[in-house]
Amino acid sequence: MNKKTKIIAFISALCILFTGTLIVLANQENEFDIPHEHEYLITDFDSNTGVITFTCEICNDEKTDKFVDHINERGYEPIDMNHDGIVNGKDFAYLMRNYSNNN
Repeated sequence: MNKKTKIIAFISALCILFTGTLIVLANQENEFDIPHEHEYLITDFDSNTGVITFTCEICNDEKTDKFVDHINERGYEPIDMNHDGIVNGKDFAYLMRNYSNNN
């Protein structure tokens, strides 16, 4: 074999090896989670403690928040149930009527 033939054979072998590696890697399962924006909805309200439970529609992640921590807060959308721009007793009554298991 001359030098040119050896180089071509070597490059061909590298291309075959590289292609085989890509095929093996492409067939592997992804083992990582793709992050997403949570879309929380109110799913429960305990009127005795004032704790609101939110659940993400996408991943079922749960978080809680206390109503009392947001009284008179302006523009707090998740708890401003009547959308009047402020968290107050009207929102508490709405939560009790629509989400509470304690009424």
